Amino acid sequence: MAVGAPANDTYSRRHRAIGSSELSLTSANSKQRRAAFASPTGWQGDYARRLALSDLVVILLAVGTAQFVRFGSASINPTAGVLHRITYIEISIALVIGWMAALTINGARSTR
Repeated sequence: MAVGAPANDTYSRRHRAIGSSELSLTSANSKQRRAAFASPTGWQGDYARRLALSDLVVILLAVGTAQFVRFGSASINPTAGVLHRITYIEISIALVIGWMAALTINGARSTR
């Protein structure tokens, strides 16, 4: 028997009955919540796709603007030696891909 609980048997039967029904409701609700978070459907999936597209557009604009302001329209080779064939445009493309990957890995568009 629990500490501080009345000694009568009616109390403990009622307490067990309430506790078990609450437990089944809680587990049913948690299953529904997990199912909702597992695969975004409906408006959540649409929202995540639109958010990914807007992220890509903003990142492309930011990287493109920064490259244009810094270097103009010329494609300059920034490195010498082994990497002498890599241009700033290629570095910018890698930066965009890395930025989008970082957002995805860190769950920036998660439904939670």
